This record gives sequence, C-alpha cells and structure tokens, in this order.
Amino acid sequence: MNSNSPTKGIGVFLALTALLSLPFWIIASVTGEFALPLLLAPMVAAMITRYIFQRNVRNLGWEMMKSDLHPRWWGWSNTRYLALGWALPPLIAIIVYGVTWIAVADSFSNEDSAVDVLVSFLSVGTGLVLFLSVMAIGEEVGWRGFLFPELLKKTNFFNASVIGGVVWGLWHFPLIIFAPEVFDFGELPLIFALPMFTLIFIPVTAVLGWLQMKTGSVWPAVIAHGSHNALTLSFFNDLTSQDGAAPYIAGEVGVGLLVAWAIVAFILLRRSPLAIQISPRTEQS
Repeated sequence: MNSNSPTKGIGVFLALTALLSLPFWIIASVTGEFALPLLLAPMVAAMITRYIFQRNVRNLGWEMMKSDLHPRWWGWSNTRYLALGWALPPLIAIIVYGVTWIAVADSFSNEDSAVDVLVSFLSVGTGLVLFLSVMAIGEEVGWRGFLFPELLKKTNFFNASVIGGVVWGLWHFPLIIFAPEVFDFGELPLIFALPMFTLIFIPVTAVLGWLQMKTGSVWPAVIAHGSHNALTLSFFNDLTSQDGAAPYIAGEVGVGLLVAWAIVAFILLRRSPLAIQISPRTEQS
C-alpha cells in the first residue's frame, strides 16, 4: 500500500458508509422509523475497504485483548479497560445529572422509591448495557476499528478525534431530522441540538479512541458505547424533566455532558498518553 493509501482508504470508507446507509436514511425520511441494519453500515464499509486495499479483513479491532507474555491468551490485566468502558458513562452521568437535579428546580421527574430506582439502575446497567453493546459493534468496528487508526496515520490524536467525532455526528443527522423519536431531545430546537450533538461526539471519540488504542481492541469502546446509550441516554434521561433548562445541561445534547466528556478525555490523555502517530503500512495495493 503506498503512502497515500490512508487518505484513499478513508475516502473509500466514507463513501461506502454513506452509500450503505442511504437506503436506511431514505426509510427514515419516508416512514419516520429507524431501521436496525443501518448500524451495520460502518462495519460493512470498513470490511469492504480493508479487503479492497489489503485483501483481508484483519486489523479492525476484532482481536480480544491479549497478554504480552502469552499472545494467544486473554490478557486479564486488560480487563480493567472493559470495566472502565462500562463505568465511565454512569460516573459522568451521576455528576452531570446530579448537579442538574440540585441546581434546576423540578428537574428530577421520577416518583419511584430509592429502592426501585436502584433496582432499575442495576437491571439497565447489566442487561440493557449488554444488549446495546451488541448493537454498537457495527458502529465501533467502523469508527474505532477502521476510521480512527487510519486518521492517526495522517494526523495527531486531537485532529483525529475532531474529524472522527464530526463524521460520526453527521452520520446521525438524517435520523435526528427524519426519525426524531429515536433521540429524546424533548423540546430542544434542532438549531441547538444538531451542533451540540456533533460537539459532544468529539470528546467521546477521543475517549473511545483512547480505549481502542490502549488495548488494540474495539471491545472496551463497544462496552462504553452500550453503557452510554443504556445508562446516560435511557436511565438518567428518564429521571430528568425534558422541560425548561434541564435538557440544555444534562440531556443527550446538554452542555454539561460536553464539558464532562472533554474533562475525562483530557485526564485520560494527560495521565496515560498514547504513542499516537501510526506509520502507514508499506504493503502494495
């Protein structure tokens, strides 16, 4: 593969992702419904692109996190990254939503007992996280398994996070516009929701990219993706009023979530930096 191949590969991947997503965007625009196969488009595009340039579908983050001493064995020391992927979204949500409930009057909108809320949290935090993690595999193999490492061959970690986050956000726009029930933005205007949705994806991309590059595997990012969708966007959002100021702070596109994810990304990269520049492979196309 020549030195220009990362750029060519990224271009092919983005074109294929758009092409494969288009029928499901059209379905959303006509019916207002979300078609589940859309979530597989980034993964299928990554596999096709990898095969075009390398005649295989390896190096997409499929690998489990192996031990350095025993490359064929599961690296149990790396299990902490799976735990981190699960724990980060609820920890962020507890802080952001908790501050919102205290600061904004009547923003906590749940009437269940503390025991019921805890039981709901535990059930969502296990079953729904695993279910939504499975649904996130298609996206994560595409965005983190292929796009993010390819971007790092051309630029630095910050730029890769910005580009990857913007692409990821834009990919959701047809659903946000044509199938609004998929995203619970309440009464928030699209002129606020669309830019904030994209901005939040930049630090989230940095965190998920950090997890992927630390382990060489998409699985911690898959778990984090599922945990965010299940616990932040489902559990905590359901406890919060969608009226007034609350959704501007702690909703799916809230300023609080943007700031919190940015702080987490900064802390992770400051405390445990990555060797972030990847040399392009020299295989022939």
